Amino acid sequence: MSSSHKARLRFGIASLFALTTISALTIRSIHPRTNVRITFLDLELESKAGSNAAIPILPPNVTSLHQQKITIRGYIDPSSVFHSTGIRQFILARDVQEPEMDNDEFILVRMRMNSEVEFTTRPVTVSGIFSVLSPPVSHGSRRYFYEITSAKTEI
Repeated sequence: MSSSHKARLRFGIASLFALTTISALTIRSIHPRTNVRITFLDLELESKAGSNAAIPILPPNVTSLHQQKITIRGYIDPSSVFHSTGIRQFILARDVQEPEMDNDEFILVRMRMNSEVEFTTRPVTVSGIFSVLSPPVSHGSRRYFYEITSAKTEI
């Protein structure tokens, strides 16, 4: 093989490597979401003493998860569903429901398009796009600070 062929081959291999690297970086920038496994302990709100009541503050690690794909394990809150099959949205609770649970122990979950889940009393694993709700959504005496959309649920 002549020296010009070897030079072209080296240039071709280097170019291929560069293009492969650029393609990988481009794909990563288009799809930056990697699945982050979290727990309800990661979502605990901090309190700042105000004039009359404690004002909940989102910890920085939670705000950095906004619009990231996450996976979390919890229980379907039975008071959030009205039937046992075909559930398209529900409340994910940290525990089997107790009357004195804090607001940060619940997450609104909206299933993927054309996806449904069946009610179970066993723990479920939910994966989807995590959002910090600002302002929080109020429903009854609870305020929801978090939501998971495009969710997929596994038992």
